[in-house]
Amino acid sequence: MRSSTERGRLLGVRMLPLAAVAAALGACGGGGGGDAATAPKPPANTPTLTSIALSITASSISVGGTAQLTATPRDQNGNAMTAAVTYASSATGVATVSTGGLVSGVAAGTALITAASGSVSNSVSVSVTAATFPASAIVTTPGNAFAPFQVDIASGGTVQWQFGSVGHNVVFDGTAGAPAGIVITSNANVSRTFAVKGTFNYQCTVHAGMVGVVVVH
Repeated sequence: MRSSTERGRLLGVRMLPLAAVAAALGACGGGGGGDAATAPKPPANTPTLTSIALSITASSISVGGTAQLTATPRDQNGNAMTAAVTYASSATGVATVSTGGLVSGVAAGTALITAASGSVSNSVSVSVTAATFPASAIVTTPGNAFAPFQVDIASGGTVQWQFGSVGHNVVFDGTAGAPAGIVITSNANVSRTFAVKGTFNYQCTVHAGMVGVVVVH
């Protein structure tokens, strides 16, 4: 049998590797306090398209009129961001919209104009009203010109030509529905009624280049 002294010596030899391992582990763990300083930072908050803000110069336009629609894409924080936007009209027979957001009135009614970018969209309602035109117009003859060059009137309306001291005539170009022309006249006013819708070009044959147009709506 081994003596108590021998048993103690053997036990000490067996425990020595365990003590060395524990010391090594302690040394590795001792530097843990510096990990926080070198840990990677979380990724920055990447802007994500969340909404599209719309503004329009006029929510009601007349037939033939226009309004500019502006779309501003915004991220989750409400900040403006860059994103491609497309436009569409729910009723192109009432109003159309260009790729740049210009809305044009086509006929009386209401259209929903939508701006979209990916799955995000927003819409605005646009009302189109029938254009109104006066029942009468006046054309003067300063120098050798008709002023204004073009007048617009409602169907059944009247145009009055006012002639000064220089004589002029009014000769229509033969468009169907045009009223009778006016012979050379000076120092007098002469009116004509337009019962048919259309565009009626005319000229003074006495003075070359003296032309005008009546548009009847």
